[in-house]
Amino acid sequence: NNSGVLTIWLNITNTTTNVYLDIFNSTTNTLSSSGTSGIGEAPQLSSSYAQYDDGASVFSNYWNFAGTTLPTGWDSIYSGYTINNGISFIGTQTNYIETSSTYPTDQIAEIYENLTSVNPGGFAYAISSTGGQYNNSAGWTVGSGAGNLYNGALDDPRASDEGAAVNGAFTSVSNPAWSGSQVQGIAIQSTGTYIYHNYEAYSTTTATSATSAYIAMGGTNGNPSAAFTAYWVRTRAYPPNGVMPSVSFGAVLRPLNLTISPNPATYGQAVTLTATCPLSTDTCAIDYPSLGTAIATGTGSATYTYNAFSLGVGAYSSFYANDITLGTNSIGQTLTVNKASVSPSCSFAGVSIANATTQQTFAAQNYLNCTMPNHNSQLTVNLYYNSSIVKSGASVSYLTKFDNYNNSFTYN
Repeated sequence: NNSGVLTIWLNITNTTTNVYLDIFNSTTNTLSSSGTSGIGEAPQLSSSYAQYDDGASVFSNYWNFAGTTLPTGWDSIYSGYTINNGISFIGTQTNYIETSSTYPTDQIAEIYENLTSVNPGGFAYAISSTGGQYNNSAGWTVGSGAGNLYNGALDDPRASDEGAAVNGAFTSVSNPAWSGSQVQGIAIQSTGTYIYHNYEAYSTTTATSATSAYIAMGGTNGNPSAAFTAYWVRTRAYPPNGVMPSVSFGAVLRPLNLTISPNPATYGQAVTLTATCPLSTDTCAIDYPSLGTAIATGTGSATYTYNAFSLGVGAYSSFYANDITLGTNSIGQTLTVNKASVSPSCSFAGVSIANATTQQTFAAQNYLNCTMPNHNSQLTVNLYYNSSIVKSGASVSYLTKFDNYNNSFTYN
């Protein structure tokens, strides 16, 4: 969000709903496609198309045209479009798709697209007087002029009028305000059928009594041709009784937060997890490996420490801060434990050896001292002399005579 305004769509089912805004560290990824934790985003916004798209969990019906084939529930009426993480309608030929079944018209149908040329062509609630879906064999024409899905001017056998369509009637892209990326919507109400551009009504037509309709979109090779790419199509409910919810703000609370320190950790380090809940009176928990499995609880906060050497190398997911009182949870976090880099150290120390009987001092000899860092007594150092192991342990010493020939020492 760089605009200063962040629009968030919520699927609210209760008359009164508490919505909590948590403030996270700027390095925390709060995006999720699950629809139940974190926040989703429109499919075209992530580096991998639809990586964090949770639209299907939010809207009554939702399609993002991910992949290269039509999604379930849509039929190809006239080919010529292309699907590749979004659907593109090519202006040099007729291309048209429609839902396989009808949807209640007591919903707002919307499309998000990038327009390049838009006259004729568009997005519509398609209403068939015979109750059947438009198709190649039945034939149909819908309206005329700018903004209609099909202008009836093509040389083909589709001659009879089988119904009507309420179109998201695009105006010409010669108007800069109507080119580029935008949201088009259609709403059928008792007072009229409204066409929306970026959520603002810009035209209305005569109301229809149709209670259900197909959803259609496409373009033709008219003059000018219709060309645009759509990234999602959805239907969403009207506000209850036509009234938008009222909003009131409560107290500013500390966020529901989970910290893991250190993360990533190195094998042998102690790791501490701390959950902080919004209210100091809330029952707070750290959950792992799933929500509802508490490894620590507390009032207002909870802390759990993995002692040194208790976690092996690997990734541990997901840990959650869980506010049991409010029934909310944080974004899941993964703890990573990396391999420790451990190696023995060895050094020579020269000494003079005295003969116990004659007190005669011999030439200097060498001690080879090797020490393995104490890693919970799990590792030992092995010392080899001329390819034969002579010592093994956490700390070893080996006395060797200083000779005038090469001696080979190896340790691991």
